[in-house]
Amino acid sequence: VEAALAMRQALANLNLQLDQKLEMRVAISTGVALTGDIGSPRRREFTVLGDVVNTASRIEDEIAKPGEIVISGSTYQRVKGQVRVRQLASRTLRGRTAESDFYAVEG
Repeated sequence: VEAALAMRQALANLNLQLDQKLEMRVAISTGVALTGDIGSPRRREFTVLGDVVNTASRIEDEIAKPGEIVISGSTYQRVKGQVRVRQLASRTLRGRTAESDFYAVEG
């Protein structure tokens, strides 16, 4: 979350120097993921796999607005009391059956 806040500040600083406004959205979900090089010796890529990765991707795509940092409930449990957040409406992400809680990081 601290890295996402630093990224947002760095982008704001960059936008002060540019003639155009760049925007980004960040989504963070906490859990277990598999990371590593996937592929053959001829074509290899570093990647991340796992439900937590898919969840973050869906949060970014379906919930986060430009300029927002949105965290999942699992991430919120790890950082509550350390960052200011605004609770967003609970929603069911694409491909899920249950609603989840989401929070926009303030500041």
